[in-house]
Amino acid sequence: MVRKYQRTSGTRTYRDYTDTQLNEAIQKIADNELSIKAASQRRTGGQTVFTDLEEKAILNSALKCADWGFPLDLLEIRMLAKKYLDLKGRRVEKFQNNVPGKDWALSLLDRHKDQTSQRVSGNIKKARAKETLNNVAPSNIFNYDETNVGDNPGSRRLVYRRGVKYPENIVNHSKSCTTIMICGSADGTLLPPYIIYKSEHLYNTWKEGGITGYPCCTKPCCSQGCRFNRTSHGWIDAVTFKDWFCSSFLPHTKRLEGRKVLIGDNLASHFNKQVLAKCEENNISFVCLVPHSSHICQPLDVAFFKPFKVAWRNILTTYKLRNNLPGIPKEVFPSLLKSAIDKIDTVQAQRKDKPGAQETGVKRNIINGFDATGICPINPDKVLNKIPNFSHNPEQEINDSLRTRTSSGEEDSEQEEEIVMVEEEDDGDEGLEDEVEYITPSENLLRPETFVLVKFASGRRRCTIFKYVLESDLSTVPNSNIIAILPTPTELDEKEYEFSAKVDVKEL
Repeated sequence: MVRKYQRTSGTRTYRDYTDTQLNEAIQKIADNELSIKAASQRRTGGQTVFTDLEEKAILNSALKCADWGFPLDLLEIRMLAKKYLDLKGRRVEKFQNNVPGKDWALSLLDRHKDQTSQRVSGNIKKARAKETLNNVAPSNIFNYDETNVGDNPGSRRLVYRRGVKYPENIVNHSKSCTTIMICGSADGTLLPPYIIYKSEHLYNTWKEGGITGYPCCTKPCCSQGCRFNRTSHGWIDAVTFKDWFCSSFLPHTKRLEGRKVLIGDNLASHFNKQVLAKCEENNISFVCLVPHSSHICQPLDVAFFKPFKVAWRNILTTYKLRNNLPGIPKEVFPSLLKSAIDKIDTVQAQRKDKPGAQETGVKRNIINGFDATGICPINPDKVLNKIPNFSHNPEQEINDSLRTRTSSGEEDSEQEEEIVMVEEEDDGDEGLEDEVEYITPSENLLRPETFVLVKFASGRRRCTIFKYVLESDLSTVPNSNIIAILPTPTELDEKEYEFSAKVDVKEL
């Protein structure tokens, strides 16, 4: 329960400071560090963990998210403060795991109640949400996401001897992965990938041979090509995201006129006050995707990552066959990544009716991804049509299916007769409406020219099959396996016979 501090009855209200605090304030006034007015307004009692500027920065970041349509709750503000403390390397003992408590969050809002307040949110309509992308050029709409590529080329369908229990393929690999940040715009422009190694250090030899220019952006803003970084855990965090934003994304967007929109997931590490401040300075709007919807809402997930992973596995398989190494040396990784991106361009368009059908592979996939998700051009139905409709009433639908016999009963009968005729045609026995009369087998009835139905067991698993054969064609078969004797058919031609009725009923 949140504590509410109250003054003890009978205590003095005209002095909320100690002699030590008073002497400290007098000394600062004498040293011209504080004015008399500032000293009189100095907060007494327990001092806050964050300075006034830091608290305002945290709140400004939260308010900016609210302006974009994704307001934060108290827990998310507390986690934002934790990220800031971890980034600064500060450890606050009274915060468990460096996470401020709910008391701190409520006190923060109370200290800045002239700027913030808690309100019950109202969900807006889709039409209003689309205003974010209205009048924004395709070149100014971006989607970013990180993905991992490993050094395991994956499984393939290969040829083995029949009956092999454990098919194996000798390929050296490890479980290591490398994180790559990919970003592209709705006009098909791909920014140079941002590579994050799992390492404590970053060496110059690990940066050689990467993508420079085509098929990525060929403008001077991206002339340096791939950007590189490293973390101890190998995945992206607040520091590396800020570095990608400032060193890779911002140089490209600064040369573009008008408002820019950056679409991505709502990972907490993507939000810090420096990134939000840069967005505000450069007229960039953050748009966060709904949780668990990236498979249908994110252009890169829909149309780029799959062909990229396929190309990566092909390039990696070729490399593994030529080099007997357990992993991928980091000095080789940039060149392999470049080969995978180049390989996407060699794939021809499968459909000519897509918006990017006339473009090369990389550009075509990115344009088609924005079109398939309904982002550019704006078309919410592209996503809504992929969502299953759970609003139907099964009970009502079943009741509607149980139609009562009315005046339309004759029409129903005619339709049923048509269905029966279609089923008979599908059986391949057109005109055969009766079933053959089987004869119980006995030794005196089994003659060389007699047709019989025989049960066989064959194969490694001794599967049961049925055959219609002449008695003269049988090899050594026990009489117990002869199921029935068929009536004599009409001989049409050599080894061709016709029965007067269906003969495939007994085995069924």
